[in-house]
Amino acid sequence: MTLELRTTSFVDRRFLRRLQATVALQDLGLPPFPVTVLELKRLLAQGAEIPVSRLAHVVEGDASLVRAVFQQARGAAWAQAPDSLRSAIVRVGSDALWRIAMRVALEETVFRVPRYQAEVELVRVHCFAVAETAAWMLGDREERGTAWLAGLLHDLGKLVIYRQAAEVPGEVGEELLEHVLALAHAPIGQLMARAWGLGELEAAAIGLHHGAPGASEGAARLGHYLHCADMAAHIAQAQQAREVSTGRADLVEASRSLGFDPEDAIRAADRTTARFRRLRAA
Repeated sequence: MTLELRTTSFVDRRFLRRLQATVALQDLGLPPFPVTVLELKRLLAQGAEIPVSRLAHVVEGDASLVRAVFQQARGAAWAQAPDSLRSAIVRVGSDALWRIAMRVALEETVFRVPRYQAEVELVRVHCFAVAETAAWMLGDREERGTAWLAGLLHDLGKLVIYRQAAEVPGEVGEELLEHVLALAHAPIGQLMARAWGLGELEAAAIGLHHGAPGASEGAARLGHYLHCADMAAHIAQAQQAREVSTGRADLVEASRSLGFDPEDAIRAADRTTARFRRLRAA
């Protein structure tokens, strides 16, 4: 990946040099991915029924995750709060437990970028919308969990770019930053997934979510789902902000080979975005 642009700004040139060095060395400055989440991923990937006691043993090592699980298990569907961590895990279920763990892990590791926090918040909401929408598209199919994880990570390369911009003294030019974000976030996101050891298929799909030329069949198909979920989420977010939404025709065309209703996908993204914002406000 090369980022060759004509710029006369010292700040812009310094930003580009820092980012290029970061990518070339594959040293993204990422914090270690929480061991708790990796252990949950390993357990749940076994496919067999995992004893609740084993899940609780892993979860209880992370105080933030324990709080999030109890918060999820105190919903309006139950008359009383859970009386133990095990009962809270039973209530939320293994699928929701994994999602809660990933949300907590990413909020505490990468979603903190001084000077660009407003932009980062938008990325956060969008990533969760794409994750849920991609999983919705796949229904009960085996790839559903893989699609959810890839969707959650698909735009996280933007956070590396924002972090590099934040660490340069002075203001990086808005036009340059937008260009770099569009050009580089997918391959950087792919590097992030590999650095964290979160799955090669997910990593490949993240790198391909704006197109999949020459990819393996599995990665290309997953990348196509991410691309459609990405479009649906952007349309839903534009509608919520009462802005003109674009891309509907592209989503309709892209959905033909995957067999889902594009309007249902937009509604799924809209529900997820609204629910996530309510959780953030709680």
